Amino acid sequence: MEPTELIAQGAFEEAYLLALQEGGGDALTTAARAASFLATYQLEDHAEQLSWLERAVAAAEQAVTEDPVSAAAHFELARAVGLRDQLRGFPGNLEAATRLRRELERTLELDPDHPDALAALGKWHLELVERGVAFLYGARRDRVLPLLARAVEIDPERVGLRVEYADALLRLDEEEEARAQLQIALSLSAEEAADRYERARAEAMLQGLP
Repeated sequence: MEPTELIAQGAFEEAYLLALQEGGGDALTTAARAASFLATYQLEDHAEQLSWLERAVAAAEQAVTEDPVSAAAHFELARAVGLRDQLRGFPGNLEAATRLRRELERTLELDPDHPDALAALGKWHLELVERGVAFLYGARRDRVLPLLARAVEIDPERVGLRVEYADALLRLDEEEEARAQLQIALSLSAEEAADRYERARAEAMLQGLP
């Protein structure tokens, strides 16, 4: 079975190990994604999550080294760095936040319609605005929702993108639109493991609304 098939089934650790064994830029990118998914969806222990995110960062860094013009590799590096730094208390320092933005913007230079990078960049702006340090990093509140809306427009059937959009809307006090996005998320098919985890997240968010 291919690593991507294992990821679709939710066998993230197995996918990581197999992809790492295969080697090469694409396989390392897949390994990074598998490790990030494992830390995000299946682990609860902080130390274990951080350990797997370090592995994700290492695999993605190697993937970028082997294929510097791979948008997928740059995005997986951004994802892994962002998740790791959130566990460490994002944005812990200027260098970490700047690196995350740099990787996301590099992804979009290579693939302007990369929906995950657009959504992640929107959340990057939101995190820094909420923490009151937007002026230090060049983050802007008015860029949050347009970036996430564009991501959803490009890939409207992706459950996770709808959930991320809804999360941003809630944090910006757009409750009714957030509810609508969550309802759409729950109406979408969830064929892959990540989609099923995101559907569960959408259900919990919807139940938490008044």
